[in-house]
This record gives sequence, C-alpha cells and structure tokens, in this order.
Amino acid sequence: MMVIQAYILRLRRLICAYFYRKREKKRVLFLYNESLKRRIGFFRFMKKKVKQAAKEKRLKDDYNVCAILRMNYPKQCDWLRFFACARRKCLICEEPEPRNRSDFVQCENEYCMLLYCQECWTDMGKECLRCQVESEVSSAYETEEEYSD
Repeated sequence: MMVIQAYILRLRRLICAYFYRKREKKRVLFLYNESLKRRIGFFRFMKKKVKQAAKEKRLKDDYNVCAILRMNYPKQCDWLRFFACARRKCLICEEPEPRNRSDFVQCENEYCMLLYCQECWTDMGKECLRCQVESEVSSAYETEEEYSD
C-alpha cells in the first residue's frame, strides 16, 4: 500500500492537470518565470562575487599538472581531456568542461586564460569579467592621475 500510495501522490498533479488545464498552464508559467528569476539572481550574485575577487586580485583558477600540460601544449596533450583532473570549469557556474567537443569560450587575453561556458559567456555580453574589471581599475587610476596633475 505504501508503494502504491507514493505513485498515486505523484500522479495527483497529472490528474489535476487533465481536469484543470488552465490552472496547470498558470502553474507551469509560474514555475518557468520563477526559474528565470532565480537564474538572473544567481548570475548577478556570481558576477558581483567574481568582480570583487578580481578587484582584490584573488581571482585564480586552480590548475593541476594535467590541466597545465593541456593548456600549454594543446596539440600534444589534448588526449588528457578524457580525464576529470585535466578538465577545466566555467568561472561563473563552475560547470566542468565536457570530454568531447567543447563549446566553452576562453578569454582572448593570453595572460587571463579564464574559461566560460557558452550560456555564461552570452549572459556577460561576450566579455571577460577579469579583463573588464582590470580595464575599469586602470581607467580609474588614469583619471585619478589626471586630476592630481
């Protein structure tokens, strides 16, 4: 009886959706909008966190030997992507890089080399957060020097 009761409780939503279609549509729209709001809020939170870490010069990616070999010698050590230790993560959502064809975007700056997943990259306006913060800090420093002269 307990096993059957668990399945009946799961089916309760489907039964209500069959008889009350408009109510089900409202429920689905509410859940969808709620997930979008949470995603936007999470993205804002992570963006502030990354910017703060970049300002404090604490923004670093933890690399091990396999990841460093893969980054420095991509043609010779590309086979290391099959191991979890050599895969890098997105800076924002920390999603690991997939084993096969990666749609992850790496910053064009040769000194930055941070990695972003495609969704986070488009959400940021296709601009690296660390490079953006460093350019803001350097421009603020330059304007400060102009006013002091």
